[in-house]
Amino acid sequence: MPGHAVRGTVWTVGLLVSFVLVGIPARKLGYLSSTRLLDVVTKHDVSRFVPLAVFVGVWALVAAVLVHVAVDVIPRRSHRRLPDRSRS
Repeated sequence: MPGHAVRGTVWTVGLLVSFVLVGIPARKLGYLSSTRLLDVVTKHDVSRFVPLAVFVGVWALVAAVLVHVAVDVIPRRSHRRLPDRSRS
């Protein structure tokens, strides 16, 4: 298992990469337009938070998947591919 510094770095990179992976398509598709973000401030009902909540939820999901793959799956697969040095 990686140390705390490696995990912190992986989380930082994962959050930034996932923000780009989710934010750019959301912006291009008009889901996070400046008007919708302004509505979060100016509207007075609970529905004003829906676009922001969906964006943050998807961002969190993508970040968690990226970090899980980087911390758990990649090291496990790389250990399988290494030749067994104890038999030499």
